[in-house]
Amino acid sequence: MAFEIDQMMNPTSQVCLPDGADLTVSGTRCGLHRSKFDWLRDGRRIEFKSSKLIWDKSRLLWYCHFSHIKFAHSGCPLQAGFDELWLAVYSPCGVHVFRHDGLLGFSSQGVGTEAAG
Repeated sequence: MAFEIDQMMNPTSQVCLPDGADLTVSGTRCGLHRSKFDWLRDGRRIEFKSSKLIWDKSRLLWYCHFSHIKFAHSGCPLQAGFDELWLAVYSPCGVHVFRHDGLLGFSSQGVGTEAAG
């Protein structure tokens, strides 16, 4: 769905899926579903993640959680596998797609963050 939205928003751009040439941590070739990004637009690598909006009854708030996002870290800024991050939240009101600003809502999962995002 987000791929089609990007095509509609950028009708003069060249938008295509990755070729699957990425390598895993162990050095084997990734399938398309395990690529570092989901599609290319004019050479920019676009990553897409989605999450469900969840109501937390005990804290009386809505939240969503996106995982396995590999951002560049301060010691190696060129390691991000994407140039743009698109996020989708599916809620009782529908699906909402956002382009992440690169600033809001970062957290880590300790030593597992580098390998799994």
